[in-house]
Amino acid sequence: GPIGGAVGGAYLANKLGIANVIGVDGGGTTFDVALISERYVPTRWESIVGGFLLNIPMIGLRSTAAGTGAYLRHNKITKRLEYGPDSAGYLVGVCNEKANVQTVTATDCALILGYLNPDYFIGGDIPLNKDRAFKAVKEQLADPVDKEPYETAKGMLDLIQLDQASFITGIVEGMGYRPENYVLLCYGGGGPLQVAGFTKGMNFQDILIPSWAAAFSAFGCVCGDYAYRYEKSLDLILPPDGSFDAIVAMSSTAGYAELKERICKEFERDGMNPEEVEFRPSTRLQYMGMLDDLEVDSPSDTLEAGDMKEITSRYDKRFEEIFKRGTKSPELGYAITKLIGVGVMPVVKPEIPSFDLS
Repeated sequence: GPIGGAVGGAYLANKLGIANVIGVDGGGTTFDVALISERYVPTRWESIVGGFLLNIPMIGLRSTAAGTGAYLRHNKITKRLEYGPDSAGYLVGVCNEKANVQTVTATDCALILGYLNPDYFIGGDIPLNKDRAFKAVKEQLADPVDKEPYETAKGMLDLIQLDQASFITGIVEGMGYRPENYVLLCYGGGGPLQVAGFTKGMNFQDILIPSWAAAFSAFGCVCGDYAYRYEKSLDLILPPDGSFDAIVAMSSTAGYAELKERICKEFERDGMNPEEVEFRPSTRLQYMGMLDDLEVDSPSDTLEAGDMKEITSRYDKRFEEIFKRGTKSPELGYAITKLIGVGVMPVVKPEIPSFDLS
């Protein structure tokens, strides 16, 4: 779901001519953020699955337990109100009588504050009991802290949305960017409900909410091209004097040829014509002696000595965007750690209609 939203966000941004987009998927369980810069969907090199850290690349998506179904509770030890990390998810909350949820959720608070129409939730398919939600908010949250139910509900939503705003800011600024250089694209079943709160005080270029927000991630899934990604780990040194450029270019070209052959075989097994595959080469490299490498596009999959300067120049630019300029160390030389090949077979994508608003 969230991955589809990131892919759909990149597709929509390209259609609208927008370079930088923050895709926010406000769901019932999680609040997911994808940072799309220069129409590029980033990749994370390590992922946590079931509590285990795996060396498997995945789309760079960050999640926090701040969905609309987040459970809200009074902590009897700290005497404070808290939310999450567990959630009612698609069961909505106490207001959904058929789900038999017993713990108040963020949706219950939104309902009693009038942010939701109890008779038109999911087009009226799930009727919401506002009185039941009010009673639960009063007994479980407001009474233990001696507050009025509406004030308590508003305070809990403010807390969640403040954390959501901090989560977005941390991701954007942690990558060396600024929110004002981005358009915010908000989708998901609960995204439009939350967006006014978590964007308060944040200076985005624009805020977009698709009319099909609840189904946007599904839309994104059909926007994705068929693709295979293969990597080759290696250790190639580029001294600052350029003395190894020709040798490294030759080794990289051979590596890309190997990756391309493997990718074409995959498409052939799938019954597709390998001659129609678009091959996109990239390189991961770092300054000598540093621990963190970065991925940059390669100008070609058949490299010559002069191309290595272009690759290192792209790395320098990318490094400056994320880290401090003063920490650049080109005088130490570079180490190429990975060659990456992505084979893409474009698919027919949904057409987005245009309307004259004049």
